[in-house]
Amino acid sequence: MNTNTWYLLLDSFFLLFHSTLVLFNLTGWMWKKARLPHLIVISLTIVSINGYSQQKAV
Repeated sequence: MNTNTWYLLLDSFFLLFHSTLVLFNLTGWMWKKARLPHLIVISLTIVSINGYSQQKAV
């Protein structure tokens, strides 16, 4: 496979992954079975955002 093919595959993967993650962050609390995974994912998201914003402030 050439480089362009890899870029297209990775672009598609990350688009799907990011869209799924955003939808789960928005709606994961609605189902009882998904509440613990949602808490973990939303906590990791918040930690990631805070780490990035503190790094940018320096």
